This record gives sequence, structure tokens and C-alpha cells, in this order.
Amino acid sequence: MGGMIFGYSSGQVSGYFMMKDYGERFGVPNGDGTYNFSAARQGTITGLLSIGCLFGSLVAGNLCDSIGRRKTISISALWTCVGTIIEVASQHAWYQHAIGRLVTGLGVGALSVAVPMYQSESAPAIIRGLIVSCYQLFVTLGIWCAEMVNWGTNHYDGSASWRIPNALNFLWALLLGVGILLLPESPRFAYRKGKVEEARKTIANLAGLDINSPSVNRQIDDIREKLEEEQALPETRLVEIFTGPRMAYRTILGITLQAGQQLTGINFFFVSKLNGITSQQLTNNHSTSEPLSSPLLVLRTATSLSSFSAQLTALAHSAVSMSSRSAVAESP
Repeated sequence: MGGMIFGYSSGQVSGYFMMKDYGERFGVPNGDGTYNFSAARQGTITGLLSIGCLFGSLVAGNLCDSIGRRKTISISALWTCVGTIIEVASQHAWYQHAIGRLVTGLGVGALSVAVPMYQSESAPAIIRGLIVSCYQLFVTLGIWCAEMVNWGTNHYDGSASWRIPNALNFLWALLLGVGILLLPESPRFAYRKGKVEEARKTIANLAGLDINSPSVNRQIDDIREKLEEEQALPETRLVEIFTGPRMAYRTILGITLQAGQQLTGINFFFVSKLNGITSQQLTNNHSTSEPLSSPLLVLRTATSLSSFSAQLTALAHSAVSMSSRSAVAESP
């Protein structure tokens, strides 16, 4: 659900700019009865979500360590609800909708850190990689879901055309914020806080094992050893992510991989593709581009869950992405 909220929040705005009521409320009149959005206004509405995500992700790590993964997820999801309320309540001030997306982004960014952390610490080792990989799959599914809802409400008169898809984000976030409280805390955090029996019980329940089984005992021992190793390490400084043994290589590689995903221009298709399609004077863009493009994205994401090595999968996907981007760039 955390990945879906990320994808839904990112994908929904592309359809709003093509909706009549949204343009009348937040756009700039052309003088002929139509409305458009300046690059600055459209960029602000779109980009403030990402800015919020940046700051939300920066504070999420410390929050997870202080109050726990589960409570962090709940607070972040409910914070996303607050941002959605601000967005939906917007009447004619475009900056209110933009501020709402900034607030939403704070929650979404925190979820992007807390949810994978909770998954990796709670899932049984045999399926841990698959479970964590599903986060990215549901990001793509969230984008697809947002596009389908926009497609379904585009013909509505009045503000229902954009308020309904916008308000659905409140539902997803509320389900996550309340539902996560029904689940146990991650075994690692519980053990770290001295709740050894709670950690043992959680591991046993998630794996379907007896609380005193050898597998549970082994996982508890692993958690204890790793925590003892961390506590024995000297205090570290931020600069050591570049100065430690081979850390500069790893840090730069991680930054490059994450930044490279955005530098491919993929967000154009997620956020601005409807305006790009309109500029090419294609008609009925909701009914053609939305249902056809997004399922392909879902299928592409699903291939990352194969049994191939991570390195081979990354290289293969990079080659496919490079080829497809080149084809788009060369298209007339």
C-alpha cells in the first residue's frame, strides 16, 4: 500500500491539467473561453510533491529509530491524509493545491523509507527480496490506478472530475495508517528496545513456526549479533560514506542509479505525457494512451522479480530502457 500511495500521488496530476473544471479553477484564461497552465504554474503544482518527498525521506530514518517503523508508517500515512484534504478543499487558489501536494509529499517521502524498512525487517529471509521488490511494483500499479481513475472521471461535469481521483488518495493513506497498527512491530526494532519475546513471537508468527523452533532461535541470534556489532562500532560521521573502504564507489553508484532513473526522462511519461500528446494534436488521449501504456509499465516492473541475478537484471533493463528512450527520441 505504501508503494501504491507513492505511485498514485505521482500519477494522478497528469490528468488534472486536461480536465475542464480544473483548468477553469486553477488555469490561466486564454480569452477564447479556454484555459491553460503556464510552465511555472504547472511545474510548481507538479514538482512540490517531489520536494516534499525529499524532506520527508530525510527525517524518516531518525523517526523510525526513535518511535518505531510501525508508528512512523502510521503517522506518515495520516499526514498524507492531511495533505490530500488540503488539495481536495482547494477552490480557486492554485497555490493551495500546490501546498497540499507539498504536504502530501512529506508523508509519501517518509513512507518510501519506512515501508521498505519494515518489509525487510519483518519478511522471512526466503521471500525477503521478493517482498521488498514488490514495493516498486506497487508504485507502478499506483500510477496505473491513478490514470484509470482519471480516465473514468474525465467526462464528469464540475469538480467531481478531479476531486474524486484526488480524494481516493485519502482512502489509500487511511487504510495504511490504520491497518499498520494492527500488525506487529518489526522484530529488529522490538529486540533493539529490549522486547525479545515480542520479537521472537513476531518471527514465529510470520514464518508459521513454533516460537522455540531452531529457525526462530537462529534469526534471533542473527539480530542480536548484528546489533552488538553496530553498538561496538565507533561513532561515524557523514563524510565516511565517501572515505570508508570502497564506500565512495558504493555511494556514487547508488546515487547514480537513483538519479539516472529520473534523468532518463521517464517522469515526462508519468506526469506530462497528456500535455505532450495534446501538443502533437492527438485526440482522445485519455482513452488511447492511458489504458495502453501503464499495463506495459506494470509488466516491465514484474520482470524484476525473476530469478536472475540482480546485476544481470539491472544490465538487461538498462539496455532495454536505453533502446526504448532512443526510439522515442528518434520518433517523428
